[in-house]
Amino acid sequence: MFIRADASHEAIVNNLLQLYMHDMSEWFGTVTDNRGRYNFIQYRPSDIVYLAIDDETEKPAGLAIVATPGNGSYDLEEFFLMRRFRHQGMGERFVAHILSDLRGDWIVRFFEGNLPAVPFWRKALSAYTSDVTEERESVEGFDWRYFQFESPGRRQDKV
Repeated sequence: MFIRADASHEAIVNNLLQLYMHDMSEWFGTVTDNRGRYNFIQYRPSDIVYLAIDDETEKPAGLAIVATPGNGSYDLEEFFLMRRFRHQGMGERFVAHILSDLRGDWIVRFFEGNLPAVPFWRKALSAYTSDVTEERESVEGFDWRYFQFESPGRRQDKV
């Protein structure tokens, strides 16, 4: 199940962000603070936050943070699934849910050092749309890959 988070989910979102930052530390070399917590960029009130919920246990399984820069466009800034739920199709279903929910122009970016992300995003997006532009860019010494496309919004055949 996938839901839009609201203020009542703040603690869950912050806990999942800690797990996400732990995963990302493998590629970015981030370390915790003196309390053993990762400092992460706070999401903005204007961001749309989704939670993936495990159908079996009804416990949180992942999150996605979508920025809304305006003009009907969306930027998938953060996407995370706990390791237990990867390689089972949940990630692809989560992506399809988000893209079906929000109609407009999209950008999805990820650090190229995150090698599993390349095939995941190609597969997840190709199942949703065939018109994806893929670009690469180096930013502050990190190589990033960008996917740009348009989501038509809710699609009965993909939901």
